[in-house]
Amino acid sequence: MLDGVVGWPPEFAHRYRARGYWAGTTIGQAWDRAAGANADRVAVVDGARRVTYRALSALVDRLAVHLALRGVRGGARAILQLPNTLELVVAYLACLKVGAIPVPCP
Repeated sequence: MLDGVVGWPPEFAHRYRARGYWAGTTIGQAWDRAAGANADRVAVVDGARRVTYRALSALVDRLAVHLALRGVRGGARAILQLPNTLELVVAYLACLKVGAIPVPCP
């Protein structure tokens, strides 16, 4: 938990889990599931570039490994100063996969 952030009360967390609202998975895991289920569909259109979920997932995984090898871990903040392009999507999702907190700054 980040300093200064107030967590959910335990009874809320229990109720949300019991109702299936919180599945106990990370956003990175949810991304992997969605990418696998839609592998050949277009995920991102950036100008003339059309990238499938499969191709995007490969780019995200490659950058996530790179970030992890350089010590980017859960709770780290990652400033992303990129325009709204494919590269921003890749960087954002890669941060989520390693547990970092992406902070887009256009």
